[in-house]
Amino acid sequence: MLPYIINYVRSLKQLNRIHFVSDGPTTQYRSKTNFYLFSKKIYDYGFQEGTWNFWETVTERGHLTELGRW
Repeated sequence: MLPYIINYVRSLKQLNRIHFVSDGPTTQYRSKTNFYLFSKKIYDYGFQEGTWNFWETVTERGHLTELGRW
């Protein structure tokens, strides 16, 4: 699947930035390889810049639990 995505991205000349969104940094911090690949490979695939945003992991009952306390 990745080769198809890479070929599609390379066909889009105006695309120069990639954004990654992750649900939590725990696995990423354990694997320094992910950061290395992110910092090097995005240029190999033709991107000029990239961002990696970590979102807090949310459980199903997070906000519902707060509502139930009323």
